[in-house]
Amino acid sequence: MSNRHRGTVYIASWIAALLAGLNAARVGAQQPLDGVSSATPPGVYSLTLEEAKQRALANSKLRSLAYMNIKAKQEGIYVMEADYYPKLFAGFTGFHFDAPLGRVLTPGLLPLAPIAVNVVNQDLGVTTMTAVQPITALLKVRQGTIVAEADEQIARSQAEQADRAIASGVEQLYFGLLAANRILAGAQTAAAAAQHMGPALASSTAARIAGVEAKQAIQAVSSQAAELEEQLNGLVELPLCTRLNLFEPPPVAPCLNCAEQAIALALGSSPEVFQADQDAVKAEAGVRVAKVDWLPDVLLMGGYVNQNGINVIQNDITYGAVSVNYPLFEGGKRIHALRQAEMVQAMARQKACQVREEVSLKAQKAYREYAEAQVSLQTAEEMLQVRKEAQRKADTADEMIKAAGEVMKAEAAVVQAEVTCRVAGIKLATIAGL
Repeated sequence: MSNRHRGTVYIASWIAALLAGLNAARVGAQQPLDGVSSATPPGVYSLTLEEAKQRALANSKLRSLAYMNIKAKQEGIYVMEADYYPKLFAGFTGFHFDAPLGRVLTPGLLPLAPIAVNVVNQDLGVTTMTAVQPITALLKVRQGTIVAEADEQIARSQAEQADRAIASGVEQLYFGLLAANRILAGAQTAAAAAQHMGPALASSTAARIAGVEAKQAIQAVSSQAAELEEQLNGLVELPLCTRLNLFEPPPVAPCLNCAEQAIALALGSSPEVFQADQDAVKAEAGVRVAKVDWLPDVLLMGGYVNQNGINVIQNDITYGAVSVNYPLFEGGKRIHALRQAEMVQAMARQKACQVREEVSLKAQKAYREYAEAQVSLQTAEEMLQVRKEAQRKADTADEMIKAAGEVMKAEAAVVQAEVTCRVAGIKLATIAGL
């Protein structure tokens, strides 16, 4: 069997070994967004990794919703802070009676005619201006403001989490498509070279089977590359049929020396940890609100009244008042409300500890997978060098054929290891907030 025939046989195994690497590159990638414009005619578009991430972030509906949520939470803070200020009320009430209101007086035993006393005029108008300032309730307002601020911080953390997810998805799709294009180009080159074998050898059953298997493998790689390209086009808001010209970015390794460093960075930058801490802050504020209910409810009032219908009092009146109320019996509501708030606080603290443990485990696992991927890549590159040296030292035809096949397998292993290492690095950098 000639070298070309053996090379054709190895094409199928070479491509099949790389399909798993493409599948790994697609894990965690965001699905294409709807509403991609079809006005632009299909063509070739040169796309860098940074531009892809910027376009995906700018066009993401998920990111837009996240930032709208931040604005809504900011308005909630303003709503709570408004209760710090006194409430001013203005009002006017007008009455028209069927007759002047008053009592008819008869002076003692003297035979005199009754005297009508007009206490309230037939037309009565009352204009009021009232200012009310709760005192005890200000303590609740403070805790409500803390809760509203925590909600805003959670919304910001969720927006940052969405940005990370979008960027990570774009990176994985970008590197996956790069690897798929490399695989496809190499496979097509090898298949084209195998087609130039002699007529006698090409007509053999083994050669025909190998050729069909190679075509099937190339078709599978082409299908996966087209799917990755379609998903990436959807993320960056390009027509789905656009052919992308990608650029190989330099490998960027996360600057981490050990798993403990990765865990520390992850705990300091994790949106999940931050959100759990803010939930604990909200629970603590709920406990303080429950304790305020045990204080007297103090209220200050002041105002101005202008009336023109009651003759026995002056028309212009100003007043101030203090109201103090304290419930003597309310069926145990306050004590149970406090216990409930304290239980919610304990649950929030326990949840925060649980989230920290989960993030620590994720960071530790991501660091281990990245370290293992680096070792696997180095081993694959070393194996490729060894196979190339063996190919150069091959003397007989059979040895040359076997060495060529082993080189192709080693090249496939290197590409697969590169994809795995890049994906592991993206995952670790995302978890560590890098």
